[in-house]
Amino acid sequence: PSSGSGGPVQPGKQMSSTPLNANVQSFNQTPPYQKTQTQPQNSSQWQSLENKAELPAYPQTLPMNGQFNFMDPNLTPPPYMHHINNINNGGGFQQGFESMGGMGGAPLQMPMMSEQHQRQQLQMMQQALHNQVMYTWMMQQNVMQQQQHQHSGAPLPGHLPMPPQSPSAWPVPPQYPPQVPPPSFKPPRVAGAPSGSYSPGIAQPPNANQKQRNNGRHDGGLLTQHKTTGYRPQLSELLGHVVEFSRDSHGSRFVQYMMETVNPEERQMLIDEVLSDAVPLMQDLFGNYVMQNFLEHSSNDQRVLIASRIKGSMTLLSMQPHGCRVVQRAIDIIPTENRNALLMELLESHEKIIRCAKDPHATHVMQKAVILLQQEIRRNHKTKQNKELLDTIENSVQREILQLAVHPHACRLVQRTLGDCNPKRSDAIKLILDTVMSTYHTLSIDQHGNFILQHILDNGSLDQVATVHNHVSSNVLELAQHKFGSHLVEKCLQSATPKQAEAVVLELLEPKGRNAAYIKDGSEDVLLVLMKDPYANFVVQRAFDASSGELRSRIATEIRNRSETLSRFTYGRHILSHINKSMH
Repeated sequence: PSSGSGGPVQPGKQMSSTPLNANVQSFNQTPPYQKTQTQPQNSSQWQSLENKAELPAYPQTLPMNGQFNFMDPNLTPPPYMHHINNINNGGGFQQGFESMGGMGGAPLQMPMMSEQHQRQQLQMMQQALHNQVMYTWMMQQNVMQQQQHQHSGAPLPGHLPMPPQSPSAWPVPPQYPPQVPPPSFKPPRVAGAPSGSYSPGIAQPPNANQKQRNNGRHDGGLLTQHKTTGYRPQLSELLGHVVEFSRDSHGSRFVQYMMETVNPEERQMLIDEVLSDAVPLMQDLFGNYVMQNFLEHSSNDQRVLIASRIKGSMTLLSMQPHGCRVVQRAIDIIPTENRNALLMELLESHEKIIRCAKDPHATHVMQKAVILLQQEIRRNHKTKQNKELLDTIENSVQREILQLAVHPHACRLVQRTLGDCNPKRSDAIKLILDTVMSTYHTLSIDQHGNFILQHILDNGSLDQVATVHNHVSSNVLELAQHKFGSHLVEKCLQSATPKQAEAVVLELLEPKGRNAAYIKDGSEDVLLVLMKDPYANFVVQRAFDASSGELRSRIATEIRNRSETLSRFTYGRHILSHINKSMH
């Protein structure tokens, strides 16, 4: 290390200071320290500082040149300022450090260090002194506020005044937001006081014990106590917090438990509390389960009361991911007259029906409505209103059948509308079936339209099913190698009669008609091409499973004759493995 004049400094001698605002050159290596031992000394300076009844105001800034600018120019500098001035005004690093009493009250011998390291060490000590004085100042401010409160009865301030930012350039502690006490300062609790309470006279965070709303949600103590300790409040305690509990994952389960266990009078109390917030709760992630539970465990009058809140918001709730569940539950459980009143709001125009049919959430409400109306008509509950509502849906679907049949969400509504595929049900159903039969090829290779044909295979009459099978067998080579058409071929083989399955398998082994025209080269091994195809190989596996007798043995022989070639392809190995497992 060197002094301000550049000469060496002997340990124990006074070292002259260098102005702190001088430029500091960077250094690449840290010089070794000389270890010294500290000698204990009474820290009288700090004791006298902490025992003072009052400290002057802290300066706004602490510049490094020894001149200080105070909030109040009439105040004298605090007693610790002469220690820093002693360092900055030529007293030397060693003398200034000993005048502070060291970091803990004992004088320290200066380790051997470079001028660069010396300046950094000085900044660190100034920072430590700043932090210690600020902590003492804050504690005395609290004591003064407590005394003023006891004598005058004036309310305590909502927060502690913030100390100014540290004067040191390195290291700089984090600056807290204005008017927020540092997290390290926690006022003491009163002995025996409940959790979250503060002792009298200690400044508290604003509204610490008051319920606040955060995005429409209460942050109450009862819910926190229930979540953290498992405390189960009685109904008298829960009243006033039902909406708050319903919006929470734990609280919603507890409200549902209460609804299932209380008596009818207490159920009415719970329902009355949520009615004013019924629509927001139906759209809530957890509140919708509470509303569904209330509908399930209520009386008919109570269900009608809850459903009355849906009226006017039917479309909004049906298109909402959580609200659509409550709507489906409501129309399934409330009386028919009230249900039809809600459905009329949803089916008031053709445009709204089509918009709901294409909506990912409202389409489920539409499907539920179709199922309920069809069931009641089949049970001879064929009221005029039920028939009118169902006809409204069927007519709208028939007008836009080609558009809805290939839509990812609306295609499900088309299937529900077809139901048992009976054309005698209505003229709209007959027109829908005629349109589907005229567009078999388009629907069979569509990602969503092929499900319409699969629905006919499951629910249609024998003639309708035979028509689909004839179309599939006539185009089996094309459909088998198509990503979506292959699903329809597999469905045909699984649901076919033995005769229908044999017709499809023979077209795979000996193509004729359209299938023969589909082959580009007449000498091409069709079966080998299908078994190497990423989609058609599954069709071959289903064909083997659906066949029997001589036809099954023929397929197995044809596959084994090509085993050497198939073993070189991934999908070919799949077929060989499937055949070997099925034969054993």
